[in-house]
Amino acid sequence: MDTIARRFSWHDFRKPGWVLLTVEAAVRNRNVFARIGKGSGDFRATPLGRLAERLLRERCDASRGALVLQAVQAMPDHIHALLHVARPLERPIGSAIGAWKAAVVSAARRELGLVPGAALWAPGFDFRIKTTPEGVAAARLYTARNPAAARAKRAARARFGAAGPVAHPRLPAAWPPGTALEGLPDWAGFGNAALLDAERLVAVRVSRSEPEPRLRRCEDRARALAREGAV
Repeated sequence: MDTIARRFSWHDFRKPGWVLLTVEAAVRNRNVFARIGKGSGDFRATPLGRLAERLLRERCDASRGALVLQAVQAMPDHIHALLHVARPLERPIGSAIGAWKAAVVSAARRELGLVPGAALWAPGFDFRIKTTPEGVAAARLYTARNPAAARAKRAARARFGAAGPVAHPRLPAAWPPGTALEGLPDWAGFGNAALLDAERLVAVRVSRSEPEPRLRRCEDRARALAREGAV
């Protein structure tokens, strides 16, 4: 049993189901697997990213239908993959992921000149188990939209600069005790802090993993509130 299976003993990582994986590079915030260009549509995988995607597809194909790759997307410092465990595995899925990561390292040394001993991957991987058709569809959409989200974040940083401390009388000086945010000292963000001076503030919380109709309704509601003078 691998480390992931030991940590999450409540879930059998050999049984059929859908898993959204995030596998990170050893070096963060670098263009390891993909590059974001200056153009709005300029996003492309690096040779290492293409190699990792190809080997994942090949390994899933070689599983004879046990592992089905539903979606894969190389990002600058991580890779997303939506895997369908179509039939029970002999070993937990972490074993297959570990073997794929090792294969990428070997192939990168052989084909791309990766220096022996250089760390390529961060230990382990992050995962989200999907148990409903809606969850699987949202995971597939999330994976496909990641490049656009990354471009939007870069554009925001270019427009507003890096996020920094934000102070305003309407922001609490300390987080309430007993909450998950207790102990965090400051608010941080970027943009126009004067927007907090507006008479009416409306908090909006939404996730990109929400189904498309909900996202549209949230966007429509936010635009209506803005027309009424709310921030």
